[in-house]
Amino acid sequence: MKITGQVAKFLLESIVAFLLVCTLAGQDAYCLSLDFDSIDASAGNVDPTSYLAGQGVVLTNNSPASNVVIVDYRNFFDVIPPSLPNFITQLGSNDPVSYTMTFNRPLESLSFTRTRLVDPGGLAYPEWLVTVYNASGVSGPSVGDSLKGYYGDNPAVTYTLAIPNDLVKSVVVYSNNHNFAGMSAVTLDDFQGNAVPLPPTLLLLGGGLLGLVGLGRFSKE
Repeated sequence: MKITGQVAKFLLESIVAFLLVCTLAGQDAYCLSLDFDSIDASAGNVDPTSYLAGQGVVLTNNSPASNVVIVDYRNFFDVIPPSLPNFITQLGSNDPVSYTMTFNRPLESLSFTRTRLVDPGGLAYPEWLVTVYNASGVSGPSVGDSLKGYYGDNPAVTYTLAIPNDLVKSVVVYSNNHNFAGMSAVTLDDFQGNAVPLPPTLLLLGGGLLGLVGLGRFSKE
């Protein structure tokens, strides 16, 4: 069968429209899932910027004197993440520190886990606060804890934050070890969130484009 230029153009346009529909549908199903475990941190701590960017998250270190890092728990002390082997924290400062994660697609809610803490002799853990923000930079709910001592085996705790009648665009993780705790910042893992579904009109638009391509081609024949 001979493929004319007109037929080839029709096929190309159809493929482009089909890919648009698939792309929109794929974005609609997007879910945020950050467990940091695909990164090899066994030889040392790793900057999470690239990993997060690949997941649609922009990292901002608000405390340049410190380092936000992915850590392999086997190279740390007293911390066991809920999904092995890695977690995220901030190191290198005894002053208050914080970092921000901004999501390319707003989330309906955000959950995360403060790691399990294990020390038979006891450990001092930093004060911490996690706050979500909307797209305008207005703060929503927060969760956190004061400077606190932990003894024995303390299970991991999962928290979920959502902004009533609004969406989560970013989250700020603040810590303060008060020059006392043995680590600079809170140790977190397993960030989860569902992106806001795309409006059905956008999906209908993609499907309509596919139909118009075919209608336009055949109406000219």
